Amino acid sequence: MELFDDFGSTFVGLVGQVQASALPQLLGAVLKKSEFGDLQTLVNRLQQGGLTQRVESWVGQQPASPVSSSEIIDALGKDQVDGLSQAFGLTPQSTVTLLASNLPKTVSEASRIGLVKVHASPMSA
Repeated sequence: MELFDDFGSTFVGLVGQVQASALPQLLGAVLKKSEFGDLQTLVNRLQQGGLTQRVESWVGQQPASPVSSSEIIDALGKDQVDGLSQAFGLTPQSTVTLLASNLPKTVSEASRIGLVKVHASPMSA
C-alpha cells in the first residue's frame, strides 16, 4: 500500500474534525491538485452551472440554503466531478456528498476572510 492510497478516507476524517475556520484552507489544499486550482474557481463554476442564488445564500445574512449531491453534479458536470474525485481520492459520489455537506459553511467562512468573492446575480441585486 502506498503512503497516500488512503488519502480520501483520511481527508473525510479531517473534514469532520476541523473547525469551520479551517475548512477553506483544507479544501483549498486539495483543490490545488485538481483542474479547479482553488475554491474561487469551484465557486465560480457552481454559479455558472446554475447555483448562483444558492451560493449567494452561503455568504448572506439569511440562512444558508443546502445543496444536494445531484445539484453539484448537474452544476459541474460529470467530467469535472470525476477530476475532483481523483484529487480527493474518493469516488465521485463520495466527493459530491462531501462537497454538499461542507460547501455552505466553507464558502461562508472563505468569503468572511476574503478568500472567495461571490458575485451577485442581477436578479438578487
